[in-house]
Amino acid sequence: GSRSREISVLEMEANRRETENMRGRVDPQFYAFRWITLALTQEFTLVDVVRLWDYLLAAEPLCVVERLLRLCASMLLRVKPMLVNADFPTCVKLLQTYPLEPTEELCEDAGSTDVVAVLLRGAFRMET
Repeated sequence: GSRSREISVLEMEANRRETENMRGRVDPQFYAFRWITLALTQEFTLVDVVRLWDYLLAAEPLCVVERLLRLCASMLLRVKPMLVNADFPTCVKLLQTYPLEPTEELCEDAGSTDVVAVLLRGAFRMET
C-alpha cells in the first residue's frame, strides 16, 4: 500500500534527478534541433525512416509534432544508461551519431534487438 507508493515516489525522484543531471551536461540544441527539424532522416536508414514516419503520419495533423517529440524522448530513454556516467564529449558524440546497432545493454529491457521497434514501443507507452 503506502510503502510501495513511497518507493515509487522515491524512484520517480531519482529518475528526475538523473534526467536533470544529463540535461545539465548536454544542451538539447546539440542534438534535438537536428532530430526534429530533419524528422529523424539523418539518424536512421531509409527503411527505418519510413517505419517511423508511418507512426508519425498516422496521427491527426496537429499531433504529428507531439508524436515526433515522443519518439525523440524514446530515443533519449534508450541511450540513458550510456549517458548517465559519460562525460560531455562522449554524450554529445553519442547523441549526434545515434547508435542504431542493437546492444545487449540497450535492448535487454525492451526484449527486442530491432531498434526502431524499441523506439516505437517507447513512444506508444508515452501516449497512454
